[in-house]
This record gives sequence, structure tokens and C-alpha cells, in this order.
Amino acid sequence: MRIQSIVLATLCIFAVACDTRFEPWQAGPERFHHPGLTDAANLKMTILLNKIDAALKSDFDRRYANWRETWDDTAYLPCSNPRCWTRSPEYAELLNFCQAKGKKIWPLAFKSHLEEKERDYLSHLLIEDLTLPEFRHLLDETHSELAVNGMKNYRDFWMIYIMKVLQALVR
Repeated sequence: MRIQSIVLATLCIFAVACDTRFEPWQAGPERFHHPGLTDAANLKMTILLNKIDAALKSDFDRRYANWRETWDDTAYLPCSNPRCWTRSPEYAELLNFCQAKGKKIWPLAFKSHLEEKERDYLSHLLIEDLTLPEFRHLLDETHSELAVNGMKNYRDFWMIYIMKVLQALVR
């Protein structure tokens, strides 16, 4: 009887210790929030971003900033096709880096796009090049949804697509 009481008490203490609710701010030091994303997508971004070590984030940020600087390059400004900006050596370096790191780097590309204040029309190019080989069907699905709903907003399109990819990544 005494052993059963000890086992029961130990189990109760263990259960109480494990009965904590997961809150987004417990996901790690970085908390991501974008008002256009759902709570679930923001939480997934927070979790995925906190799985990326600081050195890798810094490497990505440096390469992305180098490519971002080419957005004002006069060699590309006359070009009407946004894909012109993917021809730069800086973009090639960024894309190669991201492809070598795999899907774990994708949240950084999503974050860069979602946090762009101006001229974010180019940041989606990296998302396309990283995700379309596997998730083209989600891009097509997003186009169809927006057409049915009569929405043609560029920002809405990419937010919806990013949310769909996040959902597919976390399964």
C-alpha cells in the first residue's frame, strides 16, 4: 500500500509539472508576428524561426541584404521583367546558399518578404525559386482561390501562399 501511495504521489507531481500550456512566447527568444497572417501561421513562423541558429540567420541576412542592394542597380532598372534581378551574382549566391540549407531556411525568406516595407515585389522571387519545385500546386490553388473571391491584391496572394506552405511544412 505504501509503495502504491509513493508511485501515485510521484505520478501526480509529474503530471502537474508537465501540465503547462504552450504559449507562442515560449517558442524561443524570437517571436514573429505579422498582422496579415493567422495566429496559427504566426506561431509556426515563430517556432520555425527559433529552430534556426543565429549564425545561419546572420549568413542569410547578409546574403539577402547584398541582393537587396542590387534592387537599385541601374543595370536592372530598365528591365520590365522582375526576373532580371535574379541574374545578379548576389542573387545566385543567396539562392545557392538557401538551396544548400534546405527547407529550414525558408522561414527566413518568408520573413524577409513579409517584413519588406517598400518594393517587396522582388522578395517573392526567392520564395518562388525555393518553394515552387515542390509546392507549385499550392501556388495554383492560391491563384484559384483569389480568382473565385475576386481578390487581386498582390500582398494577399503571397500571404495566403506563405500560409499554405507553412501548413504543408509543419505536417
